[in-house]
Amino acid sequence: MIDSTDMSKCARIFFELEEYLNGEKCKFLEWMKIVYDLHDTTEMFPAEMANNICNKFREIRHKYGSKIALDLYNTQAAVLPAEMIHAAEYLHHNGKIENVRELCDLGYFMECEQYGYDTKIKIVEYVNDGGSVDDLFHHIKLILQDEKEKEFDSAMGTQQM
Repeated sequence: MIDSTDMSKCARIFFELEEYLNGEKCKFLEWMKIVYDLHDTTEMFPAEMANNICNKFREIRHKYGSKIALDLYNTQAAVLPAEMIHAAEYLHHNGKIENVRELCDLGYFMECEQYGYDTKIKIVEYVNDGGSVDDLFHHIKLILQDEKEKEFDSAMGTQQM
């Protein structure tokens, strides 16, 4: 059961975050609803989840700048802390904010940690060029296969010398 103390902590945390980021006014109320909706699946109290989200936004702002943090805050395209940092990285690599929610829904940001820099850049280019997000994992498989073949060819070329 969520008590009123937790509710007031959650509101304060998100209100302070909104001011820190100079976010859209009263967006903190929508963030509160998100963490309350996530309470059942995460089993975290809303104030605890709000604190985790706030810390992630501070990290994003420090690492990727105010604009990316503000875009993610205002759009609420990525709401889980584990996804948020990867979504920020995606935006930093010139990804488009309008694709972030769909990529979250697909589960891309939960898996993208395993991909290298070059792969992530190719993924951003693919999506920006109109590539189907539904076919993204198939496309990633092709990218990784191509990279392995290049590594193999490079290794074989070094051995022949």
